[in-house]
Amino acid sequence: MVTYLGEMSLDDILLASVLEVLDGGPRTIDDIVQALMESGSISDENGEDLDDLFSVIQDADRVWETVNGLYCRSDQMLDGVNLTHRLTQREIDSGVVGLIPDLDGLNFGYGGSYPRWRRQAAGN
Repeated sequence: MVTYLGEMSLDDILLASVLEVLDGGPRTIDDIVQALMESGSISDENGEDLDDLFSVIQDADRVWETVNGLYCRSDQMLDGVNLTHRLTQREIDSGVVGLIPDLDGLNFGYGGSYPRWRRQAAGN
């Protein structure tokens, strides 16, 4: 059961707390837990808070886990990055950019392609 406080659910509040911790850059899960405990966002009295934390982090497309176990804000990981991708005729015709093979690392749970990205290329 999700409890709502005003317009935000408890999960939304927990995610906002995690994102605030990650504002300073990538952190390990232990660092995140420690910061949230120090701020009072979670407690270690029972495992429910930690279960909720892990669930929120796993379900959030705004948090990215690196291959070496660091967690970071997705928007910070890509801030200032320019990516290039040669559009195929099929992508141009459909208006959908396929992720595989070269953009698969950016897949945040959307499946095989991002829905209807606007093409910024000149003339398209």
